[in-house]
Formats: sequence, C-alpha cells, structure tokens
Amino acid sequence: MRSNYRLFAAATAIGAVGFLPVVPSAQAYPFDSGCDKYAFNGEFQARGSNGWTVTFNSTGEYASGPAVVRFDDGGQVSGHVASGRVVGNTINFDIVWHDKPHNSWYFQGLVRDGHAEGRTGNTNWFSETPLACATPPPAPGPVPNLR
Repeated sequence: MRSNYRLFAAATAIGAVGFLPVVPSAQAYPFDSGCDKYAFNGEFQARGSNGWTVTFNSTGEYASGPAVVRFDDGGQVSGHVASGRVVGNTINFDIVWHDKPHNSWYFQGLVRDGHAEGRTGNTNWFSETPLACATPPPAPGPVPNLR
C-alpha cells in the first residue's frame, strides 16, 4: 500500500511539472524593443562592408547637414546630406560628395532595435550609432485602488 502511495505521489509531481510555463532564453529570441518609429538623435555613423565610415549630425525625422566619409586607408571626402528621412523603421538618405560632380551615395535600410542596416550601391552598411525611439509612450492606464 505504501509503494502505491509513493508511485501516485511521483506521478502527480511529474504531471505537475508538465504544466509549468517554459520561458525561452534571451539568446533564442533576439530582443525586440517594440519601437515602431525611430529618429536621428545627433551623430550618426554608418559603416560600409568595403572599408569606410560615413558620419553626419541630425536630429528628428529628417537628415541634413555636412557629412564626411573616412576610408580605412586614411583618405576622407567631405559632402552633405542632400535628403534623408526615417519613417517608422525605414531609413533613407542621400549624400552628395564634393570631390567630383555627380558623386552621390543613396542609402536605404531598415531599423531594428535602434540599429539600421541596408545597402548603398553594391555595398552593405550598418549603423555604428543607434537611432532614438520616437514612438510616443502608451497612454496611462487606470490607477489601481491601493487601499
């Protein structure tokens, strides 16, 4: 009789464990901030896969102003952001370089968790500095009764 009780207790414990929620590890699922609208927040740097870094300063939804590209071999070229905008999680900007006529690079990409990545011409690029989340905070809910 005592062995039947132990068997029943063991089966009950094993069955209860089967109903416990399993929380996935953070490594299995990349963090998603839930932000669906981004903006420039000062210095922005983009790194190209073939050895350059573009830098410019902008705040808000639109990009503008002076820009510089620094090459890994030590060279650099000045230019300006002719147009640029972050809409939701899409980023686009066009930089005109002052070294030659008609020399411009058009960047397009997507933003996830503040970091942008995309293509310009035949080169991949990624942001080395994050964009700011511009999603408005949720409206405050009802205050719980704390009596």
